[in-house]
Amino acid sequence: MIYLFTFVFAACFASFFTSLADRISYKRAVFASRSYCDNCFKTLKFWHLIPIFSYIFLKARCSFCKKKLSFHLILGELLCVALAFVALFYTESFVDFLLLSLYFFILYTLSLIDIRLRAVPEFLLFILFVISFFYMFDKLAFFDFYSDSFLLRICLFAGFIFLLKSLVSFFLNFKKYNKNLESMGEADILLISSMSSILGFYHSFCMLFLASLLAIIPCIRARLNGDLRYELPMFPFLSISFVIVFVGRNYEINL
Repeated sequence: MIYLFTFVFAACFASFFTSLADRISYKRAVFASRSYCDNCFKTLKFWHLIPIFSYIFLKARCSFCKKKLSFHLILGELLCVALAFVALFYTESFVDFLLLSLYFFILYTLSLIDIRLRAVPEFLLFILFVISFFYMFDKLAFFDFYSDSFLLRICLFAGFIFLLKSLVSFFLNFKKYNKNLESMGEADILLISSMSSILGFYHSFCMLFLASLLAIIPCIRARLNGDLRYELPMFPFLSISFVIVFVGRNYEINL
């Protein structure tokens, strides 16, 4: 029964967060209107919105205009289902399961938005902070000054990332006197700080290293294609690395 609940819970939230990412990306009202077809603009019926199954039963086409639906819709829903099961297997209480699942879902949403806009809404980042705070509430001391302090993890890691950003920017701009280059955005720093509160120092460094390795591939591809102005969306790589390290640390892997 718990597996069925997890599947339904994740599929429903996946549909919601995918829609949220679409509306934010294309600057539509988030809650002011019902879902509709992007091609014929007809309002969708409730059975058109059933996660996963509606995509299959409608044969990946709009029920009204028959336009083919994007594959990312069902892919995102299946991905969120997988993330929810990760949360189920690596948490010990129902509350932790809900919080970690929501954390994963918002990471997914931010990644979609970052891919499209190369920017993310600030309110979602602060929601991540709130979720990480409550998720770690009974796991860490919050105000004591030692390595297992929630605030110390966030502040020190945010400070380290800020210094790293400044150092890298200095070298990038060393011969470009009149150009401003950003090596790492402020949103990335906020996201990494939130992740560090859950992973801790050592595993946060592992996550950054893995994310950098994953990001090298599209950077090399862009350089080979002569696209010197390619702006890399970093959120997807950070999110993927976070999940991998979160799972890997439970198996005594020397990450």
